[in-house]
Amino acid sequence: MSQLIVLGVADRDAAEHALDIAADLNKQQLLRLEDAAYAYKDDKGRPRIQQTVSTTGMGAAGGALWGTLIGLIFL
Repeated sequence: MSQLIVLGVADRDAAEHALDIAADLNKQQLLRLEDAAYAYKDDKGRPRIQQTVSTTGMGAAGGALWGTLIGLIFL
């Protein structure tokens, strides 16, 4: 069963430190971490999201798989 845990921290450095601790716990198999992200505001005040897993690579792989499959079926 998946669980979503949200932590609120004071700044970006504290969020990165919390992710480092979670990664260490994952290596020790004390925590099962599938994905993690933190949100912050940049210098211009725009919200930014930093993820540990690249969604671009997974999206490209999924698109290539489905494109190949559909191309083979209809061509």
